[in-house]
Amino acid sequence: MAGEFIRKNKLNKHTPIKVLIVDDHDMLREGLASFLRAFHDFQLVGEASNGNEAIQLCHELKPDVALIDLIMPEIDGVTTIQIIHNENPNIHIIALSSFNDEALVKTSLQVGATGYLLKNISATRLAEAIRASHAGLPTFSPEIAQSILFKQDPPLAPSGNKLTQRENEVLN
Repeated sequence: MAGEFIRKNKLNKHTPIKVLIVDDHDMLREGLASFLRAFHDFQLVGEASNGNEAIQLCHELKPDVALIDLIMPEIDGVTTIQIIHNENPNIHIIALSSFNDEALVKTSLQVGATGYLLKNISATRLAEAIRASHAGLPTFSPEIAQSILFKQDPPLAPSGNKLTQRENEVLN
């Protein structure tokens, strides 16, 4: 019984996930801010309209997760992600985009993003993605995950194991 009480108390003392929103469109930032306020486990710590502001706010506020638009004035999202990741490797970054572009996805991930979401994602999936990213897990929109999994060349195979011709056909 005492163990159950301690577990419940630890859950009640949950620290909200600190989130920073970075997008050059006011309406999108305001919508995301309203969305975040609806969840008890998220705390909006700041908003930025460009890469320069995002870099400064990450330095000052140390959010747990930053949602960063990729197409912005002054400094583009990929460069912003790279700078923030280099200066603050503990901040988990989710790239936000309207574009399902394989090169943009790969570049974002290479420079430090832990996830890539299309802006058409549902509120529920966005909340799940923020939580997953905070836990250190990669997070992707379904369309992005599908393109990552099925555009592998050559197909993934367990290392050290040769697949039969039929196994390769099934895998493909």
